[in-house]
Amino acid sequence: LRKALIAAYGETEGARIVTKLYVGTMRRSSDIPSSLIEALIEDDDDGNLDNGSPHECMIREAFGLHGLRTASGEVAAPGSIAERAGSTLVRVNLTGMSTRCTSDQIDTVTVEWKPSGSSTPTAGSTVANVAADGQYWAQLPLARDGKVLYRARVKFMDGSTLTLADNLADPFYELYQGLTVPLYCTSFETADPFTEGWTTGTTNPAIPSPWAWGEGAGGSTDPQVAYTGTKFLAQELGGNYMPGMGSWVNMPPIHVGRWTDVHLQYRRWLASEDSHFDQARVTVNDKKAWINNTANTGDSSALHHIDREWRFHDVPLSGYVAGNVFTVGWDLTADEGLHLGGWQIDDVCIVANINSVCGDGVRTPTEGCDEGGANADRPNMCRTYCLRPACGDSIVDTGEECDHGDASATCSDSCKELELPTLGGCCSTGGGSTGSAMLAAFIGGLTLRRRRRP
Repeated sequence: LRKALIAAYGETEGARIVTKLYVGTMRRSSDIPSSLIEALIEDDDDGNLDNGSPHECMIREAFGLHGLRTASGEVAAPGSIAERAGSTLVRVNLTGMSTRCTSDQIDTVTVEWKPSGSSTPTAGSTVANVAADGQYWAQLPLARDGKVLYRARVKFMDGSTLTLADNLADPFYELYQGLTVPLYCTSFETADPFTEGWTTGTTNPAIPSPWAWGEGAGGSTDPQVAYTGTKFLAQELGGNYMPGMGSWVNMPPIHVGRWTDVHLQYRRWLASEDSHFDQARVTVNDKKAWINNTANTGDSSALHHIDREWRFHDVPLSGYVAGNVFTVGWDLTADEGLHLGGWQIDDVCIVANINSVCGDGVRTPTEGCDEGGANADRPNMCRTYCLRPACGDSIVDTGEECDHGDASATCSDSCKELELPTLGGCCSTGGGSTGSAMLAAFIGGLTLRRRRRP
């Protein structure tokens, strides 16, 4: 920007304008993205940005080369589709572009896709068609009984790009296709979820949970409004999550019956530091089903997850736990450093793929086995929830000495029996209270061990 202004106005006047813009931007901008707006405000000479400013195009061109624009967009597409179809229509709507400056002119809009968890559809892309000024459309191929990941890339005439979804940690939207049956759904509109079986807490029992049900309060990384209606569930309405601790919320337990391809489908607005520092998870029976991303560069990791819209999120739940009762939850554990807006959730549903049923004798991709009527919760048998025998399912199979489920003082996490130390026998007096304390500590340590499933 400095070079452009000096070339246009000379050294003295160009440097004066640059200094004015720099000082105004540094005084008022709260972060790097807001610096463009503050530079335009500082350049304005009549209190009306709608009619531009004296050096608007130079400012926009310089900032645009670094991906900083007032342009934004949204992708209009369903989160899930029940009907069988090979593709669906995706619309890309762009706003905030200057009609006075050529740097905001669009070259192409491309929709890209790739499979998620399957081989279809084959990864590809297509150039979107123009529907009207700032409006584009394209056909997106779909997965069958699964989801496709997709995004839109907007290329401007100056070569810079805008990517939607606008989240470096999760840059692809999701679209699920498949016939499903709802097992539990809530839009959070009619009643406080904590009066309907939802539970919440923190890792510090002395501190109450910040999770709350209500309307948007507009924190810096939080939504202003719900996805549908007026209410949603938030980790901290209008604020940031607490540092140095964790908090969680759980749905009521859901009995999934014989369904073996169960999904959580909901709308998410999450803001969390890189998971090297802060871990935001979706859990099923306290086991991780999803976690926010990380740059995986140690303490230099800075791939923060910041949603800027309500995102559809499909999380497969089957296969993580033994049995057919699922307790789905969201949690976030933070360090003492940066803390953001955390979880906001809306339109929550637990659904099941109707084509995956345990006991029909047909093994589907989410089933470990299916022997039809021979399924049984007995040693060495395919379980009634269509998973193979495994340590931790509370059934002692061949090769296991014991199996007490999640935790036990006498059974290891590899299903081997543990022998407790005698510490001198029942009549020993030499050990005194010290011996008793050692035994108590030993048993307590074993009890706290959590069983790991393969």
